[in-house]
Amino acid sequence: MPKIKKGKHRSIEAAEMAVETKKAKMEETDNELLRKELRRKNAELDTIKAQLEKMREKTKEIGVLEKNALQAAHFYTKRAPLLV
Repeated sequence: MPKIKKGKHRSIEAAEMAVETKKAKMEETDNELLRKELRRKNAELDTIKAQLEKMREKTKEIGVLEKNALQAAHFYTKRAPLLV
């Protein structure tokens, strides 16, 4: 194994530290990108939840209208002829 002079040893340490710093920055950047993606997905999910809630409300309204229509049909087919 070749001898490493003091100056070269320091430059190797500096290079290793630079690599570690670069890795840390890349990891931080990756985390930032993941956070942004997560925020975007959460916003999409909130939009879908709001649409689903609107659909549920409309379904309830349609159910009430169907019930009223069935009651009216029953009234006009069963009881209305007796009124005439």
